Amino acid sequence: MTTTLRITHNKEMRALINKIKNYGLNNNGIIFGGLVRSDIIGGHFRKEYFKKNDDISRYWDINYDIETKYRTIIPKDLDIYFKNENDYNSFIITLNNMTKMLNGYIEIKKNNSNIRYLFNNNSLNHFKVTIEFRIGKTISYSGIKLTFSIDVIYNKNNTEHSIEPPFYNLDFLSNIFLMEQTNNSIIIRLSNCSGTPIDDMNYIDKSRISTKIMNDIIQHKTQFTRNISNYNTENINCYRIIKMIEYGWNITNIPFNIIYINDFDKNDDSLNDKCCICLEKLKDEENEINKIFQINTNKIKDYKVHYTCFINYLKIEQRKNNLNPITGENECKCPYRMPFNFKDCYKLISYD
Repeated sequence: MTTTLRITHNKEMRALINKIKNYGLNNNGIIFGGLVRSDIIGGHFRKEYFKKNDDISRYWDINYDIETKYRTIIPKDLDIYFKNENDYNSFIITLNNMTKMLNGYIEIKKNNSNIRYLFNNNSLNHFKVTIEFRIGKTISYSGIKLTFSIDVIYNKNNTEHSIEPPFYNLDFLSNIFLMEQTNNSIIIRLSNCSGTPIDDMNYIDKSRISTKIMNDIIQHKTQFTRNISNYNTENINCYRIIKMIEYGWNITNIPFNIIYINDFDKNDDSLNDKCCICLEKLKDEENEINKIFQINTNKIKDYKVHYTCFINYLKIEQRKNNLNPITGENECKCPYRMPFNFKDCYKLISYD
């Protein structure tokens, strides 16, 4: 007799993440960052899927109902904050018990180098937790590995309960939402410590901009808000921007944007221009190139480059850690050697 076990990786990952999420919320944790963003996106497209379909068996088939494919979105990791050490310890004990019960593996390492969380916040402790499981394991088959990372932060000073993520250091508007549990209900709300003008808005204005940001999130659209200023600001800014672009996000207030050749008029001569990085034509029907970047560092005239060429260029530029000899600060420059000045992008945001 043969028994077949069908395992859907994304379905199992989502079940694991939901367990960890609920453990954190039940221990008074505040979840922030990419998981909240993913839940907003997934929740919207899940609702749209069930408006049109009643076939639950096709839900995890990403090739079915492409318009709602983001219903199966899986966050890369989880960021969670605890206001005191006791709640943190309780959460870790719960995770340890879960991994033992499921014959998993857990590793906990202290992280003292993450500027994103610890900048100007000496009361915060930051730990990196990695969890690993094998599902579908048999005597002759090693199973499928599930690995998930958790950034856990707790406040060493139990009297400072007013601070919350992102600790006045918001990087993108899409990361301004927090998830917490109140009266046995899970809510998503705006952070009161974003470091943006939103913190000081009244209830009505906050409600209005909350809806706007959520609508942008559903479209994978956001704005870069980071306004920290130190010697390596641009290096960190560039790294985060690259990461978001590779996740498929459109960042609308930085000095370059993604455009699609298919959206151009076929007679547009600019498509015959050459990419200044590889010196090949922008339009290459043989290789089916469609996505390109438009660079806006020159105030007089913008220019266009291939998507892959520019992403590779930007990664190399970010790793160079070039310092301005006058200011002593890190710089990232475009292919024509004009500074991107990511540190000033927050000034272009309108909160009206």
